Amino acid sequence: MGDRGCARKPAASGSQLDTHVDRIAAMGYTPSNICCIIHVPILVTEAMNTPAPKAALDKDKGTLRTKAWDVSKPLPIATTMQVSQRSGVPFHFCTVVGLCHFKHAALEYSLQSYKGRVAFVGVIR
Repeated sequence: MGDRGCARKPAASGSQLDTHVDRIAAMGYTPSNICCIIHVPILVTEAMNTPAPKAALDKDKGTLRTKAWDVSKPLPIATTMQVSQRSGVPFHFCTVVGLCHFKHAALEYSLQSYKGRVAFVGVIR
């Protein structure tokens, strides 16, 4: 049993596993081959006029429609609040906001993509 609490099978004498070499960088060291993953935000108005970002937003919006809410029977907030008070079941209201990002902007074109998200923003009342 090692000092970290995990079991380790003893290595055969003279093998590479017999000795351990820490490979921990010094504090403040930054390797020269580091790759920063940069996501550039795109305005939703621009995204809706460009095919690739629009497809990314539509994909996420479709997921939410099928799994999160029923859009076939919309009701005004006042009506929904009355139903909530009568039934005792709490209802939560929010604003739905679209977000779009150009992923991996610092990398080569073949590794870049668009990511769309539809997020809920608001307070629970």
